[in-house]
Amino acid sequence: MQIKPSSIKIKALQRRIGVKMVACFIGHRTITVTNELCERIRTTVLALIDNQGADTFLFGSRSQFDELCLKIVTEIKEIRPNIR
Repeated sequence: MQIKPSSIKIKALQRRIGVKMVACFIGHRTITVTNELCERIRTTVLALIDNQGADTFLFGSRSQFDELCLKIVTEIKEIRPNIR
């Protein structure tokens, strides 16, 4: 049985720590980086920011995918400085 926290607790926590939405990236240790993959990640991140209110991004630390996502989000931060 899965226990879900109430939306009231989530909203109170979000207000307390100043976060709207958190997105996490965890992926394969080795990947083939292509322009298509980079563009899909960029498009997804921008949609999360613009359409879902994501403002905090977390990354794993042991894979090429994690490093690629960190690089792309860091680039996006230049045009969307409100993210962290």
